Amino acid sequence: MKFISALFLSLVMTVYANAQDLVKIQKVSEDLQNCSVIIEGTKSRGSGIIVKRGDDFFVISNWHVVAKNKITKEETFVGGVKKTTIHYDPIKVAQITIKEGRTIGKLESECDLITYSDNVTGNDLIILRVKNRDIFNLKNNASFYVGDPIPFVGMPIYHVGSFLGEDGYNSMSSGIISQLGRIIDGKIFDQVSTTNFPGSSGGGVYTTDGQCIGVLTRRTGETYGYINPIREVMKWAVNNKVEWVFDSRK
Repeated sequence: MKFISALFLSLVMTVYANAQDLVKIQKVSEDLQNCSVIIEGTKSRGSGIIVKRGDDFFVISNWHVVAKNKITKEETFVGGVKKTTIHYDPIKVAQITIKEGRTIGKLESECDLITYSDNVTGNDLIILRVKNRDIFNLKNNASFYVGDPIPFVGMPIYHVGSFLGEDGYNSMSSGIISQLGRIIDGKIFDQVSTTNFPGSSGGGVYTTDGQCIGVLTRRTGETYGYINPIREVMKWAVNNKVEWVFDSRK
C-alpha cells in the first residue's frame, strides 16, 4: 500500500511539473511574439526585435533587410565638428496581433534610422527608432543575454521571425546551437538549427527562458543558419555608443 501511495504521488507530481512546464513555455512564447515585428523596406521585408527604452521604441535587425532602400550619408562640419546626417527611403515596422489563431489587427509606423553597419565591411546590423511610439502594445521588454557564460553547443533555443514576410508573421521554431564561433568574411557567427526562411533575417534567437542570444543574420538551409551573437553585437554597440539599447543598466 505504501508503494502504491508513493507511486501515485510521484505520478501526480510529474503531471503537475509537466503542466507547469507548459505554462512556462506558453508565457515565453507569447512574450517573444510580442517583441517581434516585421520590417518593411521599399523592396524587401524582414524581421526585427522591438525594445522600449524610456518613452521610445527601438527595433534591432539586419542591415541587409533594408539595404535595397536608398540610404546615403552626408557629412558636414559645423564649428569644426563633423556632423553625419543619414538620408534614407521610408522604413516601416509592423506589429500584427494574433489571438486564438486569428489575425485581429496590424499596427505600423515609419522609423528613424539611428545607426547601422553594412553587410559587406561591417556587422550587418541596424537600429531603428519608431516614430509613432504611441501605437505599439509592448507587454514585455526584450531581454538580452549580455553576461557570462556564453551559450554552449547543444543549448536548446527558440527563434521568432516572419517566415516569407507577412504570410508567416511571428512563426516560432525551436532548435539548438549547432556550433560557436564560425568565422565568415572575418566576422564571428554562431550556428543554429532553428527553422528559418527568407524573412527570418533580423529575428531574435532566444534561450528557452526568453533571453535574446543573437540576431538571425545568414541562412544556408532551412535548419542551417547563423546568428550575430549578442556578445559580438555588444562590441559593435559599445563602439557606436548604443549599448544602452541592449543593456537597460547602461
